[in-house]
Amino acid sequence: MTAGRGRRRRWIWLLAIPLAPVLVAGGAIAVAPLLTSRFQWARTLAWWDADVDDIHRFPARPIANAPPATRFLAPADPAAYRPLWDSVQVRRRGAESVELLDDVMASAATAAFLVLRGDTLLTERYYNGWAAESLHTSFSAAKSLASLSVGTAIARGAIPGVEIPITRLLPELAERDPRFGEITLRHLLTMTSGLGWENTSTPWGDPATTYYAPDLRAAALTARIAEPPGTRFVYNNYNPLLVGMILERATGQSVSAWFEETIWRPLGAAAPSAWSLDSERSGFEKMESGWNARAEDYARLGLLMLRGGVRGRDTIVPPAWIEESTRADSASDPNGRYQYFWWVAPADSGPSPFWAEGRFGQFIWVSPADSLVIVRLGREDGGVRWPTVFARIARRLRRLND
Repeated sequence: MTAGRGRRRRWIWLLAIPLAPVLVAGGAIAVAPLLTSRFQWARTLAWWDADVDDIHRFPARPIANAPPATRFLAPADPAAYRPLWDSVQVRRRGAESVELLDDVMASAATAAFLVLRGDTLLTERYYNGWAAESLHTSFSAAKSLASLSVGTAIARGAIPGVEIPITRLLPELAERDPRFGEITLRHLLTMTSGLGWENTSTPWGDPATTYYAPDLRAAALTARIAEPPGTRFVYNNYNPLLVGMILERATGQSVSAWFEETIWRPLGAAAPSAWSLDSERSGFEKMESGWNARAEDYARLGLLMLRGGVRGRDTIVPPAWIEESTRADSASDPNGRYQYFWWVAPADSGPSPFWAEGRFGQFIWVSPADSLVIVRLGREDGGVRWPTVFARIARRLRRLND
């Protein structure tokens, strides 16, 4: 070997060493889209952060409806409400000026906006290319549906109650750590389980694992104990995953099948819905985020909550469960504004508003005192404090009818 050729090879190696991580990363990014069905790292590299288009990326299990659909009534004088939508003012986070509600709806990446007073549909509006037939993914509003499913499972005797230790149905957790036996189903539903949660944005952190893992059951069973249960509120996506596993084992069905049988068919939904799965191989519902339906059927769920779990003469979810799930309670839980996977407004006078809330501004907001249901769905939250806006709409409607 000549000295010149040897020097060239040394230079090649000297260049290759610092370039190796770049080449490996580039290769991983290139192949990631081909491996999203099997690997968490591939999903985080190919899909990055979650967005509303994830409804098309994950497989899903269909949930059949059963006609006839619950009918909404038309307002006697629709024109009477038009000034309301044109005059409500909204101030976005960080903004110095206010905007009118309808202008904000269009510019804040809103997809759908519906307002029900009792059975009367006061307004139904779609923006930015979305339509009445569009399916909308719920993100964390799915947790509230899991709560309803637990309520029906308790009502039918499949689950004894919320005070059972989770190890009764998930004994493998006790084999890992006996302290899991101190965690009850109630702790999971109130986000007070004491399970560890690090809210990092890394591809291997807890948020990515509980969203992108292709086997969410296995991921849920890796949950670790950080502190005694009931100590404090920590919003933690391991909780709904464990709730989903408890539902499966208690009912002997998939979460979707149980939800279809006990809630979706009796509800009178206008169309089928679907629940996104972690993968075809695992087939477990994305309990933390993945329910998908039409906006009008989000509103029907809100109406069911408004009616205390009753549709006509049929009790779908026990009224006692609805009340227990959505009351402001700081006496028995560390966070009085969060109950069984439902957010609750501070108690003022009369029943407090409560709501299901998902990332990017997905809402089912219910005010029993006003007989009001508001649904807002979108691609982004638009920098709007939506529960504040909904409460303002409720106040305007009160004045309108005085």
